[in-house]
Amino acid sequence: MTWFRIDDGFPEHPKLEVLESQPRLYMAAITVWTVMGADCARRLTDGFVSLTRLEKVLHRLGKDAKQGAQALVTCGLWEHDGDGWRYHDWADYQPKKTDVDAARRHKAARQKRWRDAHVDASTRPSVDASRDGTVEGAHARVSRPSPSQPVPTVRERARAPAVLDRQAESERVVRQEFAQRFEAAEGSLWTRAGDPSVAVLAAWLCSLPGEVDANLARTLDTFFDDPWCRSQHFPIAHLARDAHKYFEPREAPSQVKNGPQHELAALRKQHKALCERGEFGDPLTEVVRQIQQLEKDLETPRGGEPRRAFGR
Repeated sequence: MTWFRIDDGFPEHPKLEVLESQPRLYMAAITVWTVMGADCARRLTDGFVSLTRLEKVLHRLGKDAKQGAQALVTCGLWEHDGDGWRYHDWADYQPKKTDVDAARRHKAARQKRWRDAHVDASTRPSVDASRDGTVEGAHARVSRPSPSQPVPTVRERARAPAVLDRQAESERVVRQEFAQRFEAAEGSLWTRAGDPSVAVLAAWLCSLPGEVDANLARTLDTFFDDPWCRSQHFPIAHLARDAHKYFEPREAPSQVKNGPQHELAALRKQHKALCERGEFGDPLTEVVRQIQQLEKDLETPRGGEPRRAFGR
């Protein structure tokens, strides 16, 4: 996954000043520039936008898409290039395709070296490059292992790939299931598939007894039902850090004790949680109202003095 870099002051860019008197054209230009920039970064086009791609990605804008593109040319943010357009000075601010491809090859080679060193080191003979370099010749020259680094047993060698495969499969399940839940809840694509929190959450799921799919579904059910998580647009980093809180089973209704005192204690606990999460809107107001009503309904304490209402 690549990133499209955008300055937080872009809406006030001097080149856009010519469009400030035309609000609709101004918004169209900003929309086209931002959305197509992300598309170029994802598809590694080095800032080239074809007419076909513009119409496909921004078909909901209708004619405003082409007008926004023309406005960007007028402003100097885009340039005509054949049957499309190109971002002005793309390579000065955005990663080029050659650089991204080279970084990906480097990452793949580094990961392969790590896997080779940690998975197959005990089963692959070392090759002496100063001689014939053949595997047959290498078998005769395998040195005796150091006592501090014993050769893994057959069971350990078989377990290492299995552990890696379980982790990789768990990461795939987390990415797929979280993306589906996020898109259903937010109505937009989830673009954090490369977030390291995915690996953290997958490792935690692998440490639990039972199936990863079932444990993940149970955790996500609670996470995506949480009002605070919804207000924060479901941050996966928060889920990875506090996954155990969302995995813990909720108390069954049959186990909840009846009576105003227990109901009041539950409301006070909910009030504390809302304050800790910084939710000071309507939910908190309603909880305070219920607490005050319960306190009013409870019996008068010993001495006949009325009970002081909550929050007063």
